[in-house]
Amino acid sequence: MKKKSSGQAVVEYLIFFTMMSIISFNLVRAIHGFLASNISGLAVVLSRQLKTGVCKNNCFFDLYKNSIPDEE
Repeated sequence: MKKKSSGQAVVEYLIFFTMMSIISFNLVRAIHGFLASNISGLAVVLSRQLKTGVCKNNCFFDLYKNSIPDEE
């Protein structure tokens, strides 16, 4: 009597695709968390450094167009 192996192949494919789906889901979730924290940190840094106000002294960068030159 010859066994049919098509049922075993279907089970193997289901296990393989389930494992790949779990790995892919966890990878996407990890990348999303990494990018979300880094982009929000970048937004905070840029919002602090690129303010539109002017300053007379203690400017973070003196070469901004909105900085006031030192009076001598």
